[in-house]
Amino acid sequence: MMVSHRRALVLDANILIRAVLGPRVRNLVIENMNRVQFFTPVECIHDAKNYLPVILRSKGVDPIPAMEVLNLILNEIHGLENEWLEDYEAER
Repeated sequence: MMVSHRRALVLDANILIRAVLGPRVRNLVIENMNRVQFFTPVECIHDAKNYLPVILRSKGVDPIPAMEVLNLILNEIHGLENEWLEDYEAER
């Protein structure tokens, strides 16, 4: 079995939204995909999908292109189920 020695980083919903709205975070994620494994709790995925359209509509912006970008980004990020996080929190 081959063991991966890539670093890992957990992203929250705010970072997911920033990756869509601005180039800085998005570029950091894209540039580091081969060196870093990105994770996010499933709850953060739901939050980003819920809040991003609200934010954009409040600014008079069509959310559909942004949601497409979010989905492309999420294709490269591993979702963490709440049960895994609960197990981790219990160990701390």
